[in-house]
Amino acid sequence: METVERGMKRIDMVGVTKTFPGVIAVDDVDFHLDCGKVHALIGENGAGKSTLMKVLAGIYQMNSGRILIDGNEVHLKNPHDAKLHGISIIEQEFSLFPELSVYRNIFLGREYTGHLPGIINWRDIKKKAVVMLRELGLEIDVTRPISELSTSQQQLVEIAKSIFFGARFIIMDEPTSSMDEGEKERFYTSIHRLKEQNVGIVYITHRLKEIFEIADDVTVMRDGKKVGTYQLSAVSQDDLIRHMVGRDLGEIFSREKEDRSRERVVLEVKGLSNGKTFFDINFRVHAGEVLGLSGLMGAQRTEIMRSLCGLDAYSEGEVLFNGRSVRFRSLRDAIDQKIALLPEDRKREGIIPRMTVRDNILLSLYPRISTLGWIDTRKASGSVREAISEFSIKSRSPEAEIATLSGGNQQKVILSRCLLLKPELLILDEPTRGIDIGAKQEVHRLIDRIARAGVAIVMISSELPEVIGASDRIIVLHRGRIKAEYSSLDVTQEKIMQSALL
Repeated sequence: METVERGMKRIDMVGVTKTFPGVIAVDDVDFHLDCGKVHALIGENGAGKSTLMKVLAGIYQMNSGRILIDGNEVHLKNPHDAKLHGISIIEQEFSLFPELSVYRNIFLGREYTGHLPGIINWRDIKKKAVVMLRELGLEIDVTRPISELSTSQQQLVEIAKSIFFGARFIIMDEPTSSMDEGEKERFYTSIHRLKEQNVGIVYITHRLKEIFEIADDVTVMRDGKKVGTYQLSAVSQDDLIRHMVGRDLGEIFSREKEDRSRERVVLEVKGLSNGKTFFDINFRVHAGEVLGLSGLMGAQRTEIMRSLCGLDAYSEGEVLFNGRSVRFRSLRDAIDQKIALLPEDRKREGIIPRMTVRDNILLSLYPRISTLGWIDTRKASGSVREAISEFSIKSRSPEAEIATLSGGNQQKVILSRCLLLKPELLILDEPTRGIDIGAKQEVHRLIDRIARAGVAIVMISSELPEVIGASDRIIVLHRGRIKAEYSSLDVTQEKIMQSALL
């Protein structure tokens, strides 16, 4: 692209802060990237890595801080601005059109004419696409549709498109998450070719092993802050894990751990598989037990839970609930059998923002408090009062829109709705995501109380202190398979991270 200066050498992000309502996602972070280098960016889920890079790519606007290119401050108001300054981001979901050919995807929106005005020179474009991909180590028929390419090949098409648009700095977010080992090796070779072309690369990944193969430097983030930047030659994988997880559990998780293996088995899963993303899943959950599910992005924790409670399908395996084989066709089926789910995405799946606190509390309960379509208002009002009191939900009125509540109080509304169903199994998917430290403590006190009442709980959490502090047992998943199981009495964050990174 004409406005990009090919002599650019360095990007500096200085004191960058980005907030969302109730959450500081990136907190006063400095980050530096040189052309011709691969700079890995790592941290637990929610550490702020992707948010920081979306600021650099113009997707998010920072609240404070500066971005400089070769010492000159720039203002990136949108992704187009970022591209004009030679910055491109390749996210996990590709921006390619599956039905279009490779060469048309690369040049989409930047087609050019030959000697005849208004007539696109497709012949020359095809030749140029072949050359660009060959420079990245990819020899393919550029007339093939994108849908016929492997994940690694599509990744290289995205890179070629970025280079054609003038990118000198490319951000890659989990680029190898869907690649097999052979594809990864070929992709690493292409990364080295980009370095030789003096392209600077930010490489966001959870796979520590691969950054030692391709990266020069690594920056570790934790809880929205920068822990430090290190040369890869000067640190070990164990060092990086300690930097990633180095937190004190503090007073948030106060429940006493017990061996509940002799208690009644509420849920047993045998050989569960969907044949695509998770395979041969086996575990048990006992009455009064909290089973934690840990793993990094792509571990398929949420997908497994959705399948066993009827939201998604599975192709093999058996689910036993209270000793009886079940196969739920919908979440309503699961609810009717006394299984409740607190979903991962509170705003999209947990609440209806324009409805009242009262209606959000009662959503799942209406079939139990109505007859022939008529709601028993006395039972409804009693249930709402009970929920607000028991869960200390702070709202000016039960008739207030739930969107006016804090994230922590919204989460308590969803949790109260689950408990009004009197479940024997409660599935909690990221129960404290996006809520402040005080609300976290309240939620965990409720989880402890629920478990002590004999409810079996499966808790998915991306926060290692949380999964250790709140669970009795922990299962670690990696790419849809169980890799390890620990008692929380003798597990460390380092052990879990080692298993999750295998």
